[in-house]
Amino acid sequence: MYSQFVAGETLPAILNTIRELDECGIGTMSCIPNEEDLSTDFDNFRDREAMFDRNGNAILDCIEKTGQEVALQTQESIGNNGSTSQKVI
Repeated sequence: MYSQFVAGETLPAILNTIRELDECGIGTMSCIPNEEDLSTDFDNFRDREAMFDRNGNAILDCIEKTGQEVALQTQESIGNNGSTSQKVI
C-alpha cells in the first residue's frame, strides 16, 4: 500500500517537519514529484525535451536545497560531539 505524505508547502516548513520526525526516530526520504500531462502526443524526442528539462531542473533544485540542510546538520554534528558522519535526509 502507498500513501503520499507531504511534509510542507515551503522549504522551511519541510525542514521543520524533517527535524520533528528525526526527533521521533523517523528517517525521511525526498521524493520529487514530476507530473506531466500524458495525454499530450509526443512523437519524437524534441517534443519531450522541455518536459525532461523541467523535471531535471526540479530534481537539481531539490538536491541543492536539501544539500544545504545536510551540510548544516553535519556542521552542527561536528560542533556537538566531534563526529564527522553525515546525516542523510
